[in-house]
Amino acid sequence: MLIISYEQLRLLSKNVSIGELVKIRLLVCDEGHRLKGNSGNQTIESLVRLPSESRLIISGSVHQNDLSEFFNLLNFVNPGVFGEIASFRSKFSKPIEQANSKKSTREQRQRAQECKSELERSVSSFMLRRTNADINCLLPPRYECAVFCKPSDHQCELYNQLTTGYDGVDSLSLLTKLRKVSEL
Repeated sequence: MLIISYEQLRLLSKNVSIGELVKIRLLVCDEGHRLKGNSGNQTIESLVRLPSESRLIISGSVHQNDLSEFFNLLNFVNPGVFGEIASFRSKFSKPIEQANSKKSTREQRQRAQECKSELERSVSSFMLRRTNADINCLLPPRYECAVFCKPSDHQCELYNQLTTGYDGVDSLSLLTKLRKVSEL
């Protein structure tokens, strides 16, 4: 068994062929939405080079933006099931995107619904989808506890240095610096 972060995998795969070091029967990728990229995504390129018998993606948000990202995930776990990206786009993406237009016709919306249904049927054999409503009844109750810690003298000093004379410009930069102070 090998457990590795995406970042470590990318770094390690630059120097070593992990497939030569270990035999991978099942490749499990948590936070799978990070794999939505295309050919420029180093993480997915590193993962594709790993020889594995089976691949599994776990994600809370499979396809939020476009169907090309969804295709990349499907193609990663089940290579070639939908052919090339161009045929997937013409068969599914374009008709569905056309129906989302304000000027779409009734026929385009009907065609898009047929495409969505066909796509759902096709992926149902290898994709298990669960909504919050499906899983919330199985989870224990959630408890939240806020813990407040007094900053150290050094943190107070750094905080005062950062906020003295702050004019309200570039809030994001200030928040980033303050977060680093809290980690000291």
